[in-house]
Amino acid sequence: MHRDRYYLLDAMRGVAALLVVFFHAGSFMQTNYAARGYLAVDFFFALSGFVITMSYGGRLRAGLSVWRFTMIRLIRFYPLFLVGLALGATKALGALFFADPQAISMAQITLSALWGIVMLPTLFAPHELYPLNGPAWSLFLEVAINVAFAAWFVRWRDSSLVFLAVIAALIMTIFLGHTGTLNGGWAWSTFGVGVTRITFAFTVGVLLARYSIHIERRVS
Repeated sequence: MHRDRYYLLDAMRGVAALLVVFFHAGSFMQTNYAARGYLAVDFFFALSGFVITMSYGGRLRAGLSVWRFTMIRLIRFYPLFLVGLALGATKALGALFFADPQAISMAQITLSALWGIVMLPTLFAPHELYPLNGPAWSLFLEVAINVAFAAWFVRWRDSSLVFLAVIAALIMTIFLGHTGTLNGGWAWSTFGVGVTRITFAFTVGVLLARYSIHIERRVS
């Protein structure tokens, strides 16, 4: 095992993943056992900021290029993203073939697939950023903020990061006051709150990494 592996975070990641599954499964069941399970995504964003800072912060400041860092991250993200896109396209084509009333058109499937291959949200889509694979919005935002971290945030002072987190938190609070939920980011109408969610959580993760206490990682 790598000596800097945090075993407790692995366990927390597993619990968070299950919460997301239960949250989405709630739409098919009469009772939602994780009605706020979408907030586990924010935990993933914070965890990303923490882990990326611990793993790459020093290397980026020592000269690792933004391009090289981006390629490292894409190699990690893209294969699973592509599998999700392929499964989503297969499902969409099946729905169209069987005349599902909720099926999207062939033109929408094609357009979404073309944008999706380059891991970008579907411009001109009426609702979701990724009609073929809705949850992909979070991966897109994570890649984007990873690049922003490598290009700028890694060299920012703590005070600047705190200021950024506070601004993002204020915007999230306003959105929460208007809608009663922070479940946004996957649709074009709520894309802005998705950006603020990852900005806040990722930045907090970076700050936690900078001030983390290095203790034995096998036991909490």
